[in-house]
Amino acid sequence: MFTNIIFSVLKGFSSRMTSKLEAVHFIPWRALIVTGCFVTYFIILGFTMLVPVLTPQHYFVAHKPIFGSSRQTIKNITKTDYWDKCELPVYDFYDEEILSYVEPNENPIPYCNPDYKPITTLINGSWGLKYQRMKLECRSRCHWHKSERVNRIGNWSYKPGPVNCEVLEAVCAKNGTDVYGYLHTQVIPTPPKEPKLENKQLKQYDVTVILLDSLAYSQARRSLPRTITYMSNHMDAVIFPYINKVGDNSRPNGAALWFGKLLEKLDRSLFDEGNVAPDWTQEYMCNVFKDNETSLFHEFQKYGYKTLLAEDWAEGTLNWPNCRGFKKPPIDHYMRPFQNAMERKYHGVEVTKNHLNGDMCREYHHTLLDYLGQFLDAYPDQKKFSWV
Repeated sequence: MFTNIIFSVLKGFSSRMTSKLEAVHFIPWRALIVTGCFVTYFIILGFTMLVPVLTPQHYFVAHKPIFGSSRQTIKNITKTDYWDKCELPVYDFYDEEILSYVEPNENPIPYCNPDYKPITTLINGSWGLKYQRMKLECRSRCHWHKSERVNRIGNWSYKPGPVNCEVLEAVCAKNGTDVYGYLHTQVIPTPPKEPKLENKQLKQYDVTVILLDSLAYSQARRSLPRTITYMSNHMDAVIFPYINKVGDNSRPNGAALWFGKLLEKLDRSLFDEGNVAPDWTQEYMCNVFKDNETSLFHEFQKYGYKTLLAEDWAEGTLNWPNCRGFKKPPIDHYMRPFQNAMERKYHGVEVTKNHLNGDMCREYHHTLLDYLGQFLDAYPDQKKFSWV
């Protein structure tokens, strides 16, 4: 009997232990682990959201702004896009790959005679002969502006004396054959014009633009080192090494400079932004006279400036190819008759057209700078705007 009692007690104890072990075996450990991960995640998330509020701004390099508040500066930084930042390259202008193409000592007119002097002169409004003893028959005639491609040409004069034009063609013949030709220039001052806008309170300066077409910044650094150094050191020149063009050639860039207009679209697809449409169509740019468009020359004339335009070829910025340009140029002194006489048919005689071929040590840019110097001397007391 005692044995049966003990067996019953042990059996009951064993049954209770088995039940407890089964209960332990069915605890949801996987659910506990997943719940713990979620709790940990939300604790970390809340901590990261509170830290920026409780931490000083200088910890995140929010430097003190020059203008505006620090709060505004941080706000602006978050709005930075592709157009607000550009990594600019630094180039070596004298890289070994380039040096083989650079010849700084090249002389474009190696066979000219530096002692040669023109036979004819144009001084103080009168033309004459420098060497009276030479047995030459010399004559001259005036060229005036008629249109962009046509000059009004005067009659030949065989007697030296005063002339009333700014471009004078002089030709000398020996035994009936033309042996000498030259194009002279002068600037005949015109009366002052009353400014259309009030300028008494303005500090006005003379403005001279000398544009070297198709010249890259790197090429300028190699080809014009003394010029750039002088302008930087003695004239406080400001250099813009990364300024870019707005078109493929001279005409669209000239339209932007003179009129502030785009001729070609600004493609911004690379930055996932919309393109900027051109202001003028090619048809409007080429087939409509630009006299009624506001230009730099108009703007300076409104303030009483005297204006000059001199280009180194007969087509020019607004005329190539077969475009109209100005009907009545808004310019006081226009050098186009000079280029027409040099390049157009039935304008200058052949010997005149050849006078810049290198024999006289005179190049195209010399003629432009001569005309510019005459313009500056003609108006010592008036404000001037010139584009060469």
